[in-house]
Amino acid sequence: MLRQAANRLSNSLLRSPSFATQSRGFATEKVLVVTAMGEDKKGKVTSITDRVAAAGGNLTTTKIARMNDEIAMIMHVAIPEDKSAALVDVLKQEDLQVRTKWLEVMAKALPSTTITLTSADRPGIVKDVSSFLCDAGFKIENVVTKISGHDKLGQECFTVDAEVQLPPGWQTMSQAKLVRGLNGLGCKVVRFEV
Repeated sequence: MLRQAANRLSNSLLRSPSFATQSRGFATEKVLVVTAMGEDKKGKVTSITDRVAAAGGNLTTTKIARMNDEIAMIMHVAIPEDKSAALVDVLKQEDLQVRTKWLEVMAKALPSTTITLTSADRPGIVKDVSSFLCDAGFKIENVVTKISGHDKLGQECFTVDAEVQLPPGWQTMSQAKLVRGLNGLGCKVVRFEV
């Protein structure tokens, strides 16, 4: 299950059709996107990051997900192209499945924030929230979801923590409109600070 989720996330990061458009007009840098998945053991993250550093790589952005005894890491690695094959080889020595792709990323990220929502758990809630945020111009950087207890009626409560980049030209007066739209999906906005 973790491998499927990591593959979907990795594919969406690697194939984002809007990325090149969003980076136009901004300074960019070339990084190697590395997705590494495998069995999680004590010290695994330390071992992986040691190997990246030893290969001459610098981690600029890292996301880690663990489920049961599996780990998935998605890393932006600043590394000379001539050293990238050696990096992949040493990561595979960790008994990891490794995928890579070169990508141009913005040298300076757009402003971001975290939106925390709660809702009664129902099929499609993550799809509805992500579609709404995308339509409002937000770029989702990271999402963590979980069942977070029960409401007064005994229904399971669902929590969504979405780390998002603010759309260009974001106005704080738009915040109330965004909150109303999320409320319309059956979500309560717990945190949204701009």
